[in-house]
Amino acid sequence: MGNPLNMQTAIFSHDEAVSLIHCAVYPNTSADPSIAEIGVVVGLLDMNDEVELIVKFQSSVSQYTKSELISQFVIES
Repeated sequence: MGNPLNMQTAIFSHDEAVSLIHCAVYPNTSADPSIAEIGVVVGLLDMNDEVELIVKFQSSVSQYTKSELISQFVIES
């Protein structure tokens, strides 16, 4: 699967966000991530005209804007 993200926009479209559900993410600083570093996109949150992704890690749940996700994580489909 190719990269479903449009890098020209600063916020997720609904289609982009939905296409990332069930994708794995891991920190872009980790060449060989441990299981604790790997998260799975489990949902999306649409608030204040911005879509954020909900990512479930082994010990936590976090939400990320498009710019946060792209700058901090590698997305595996």
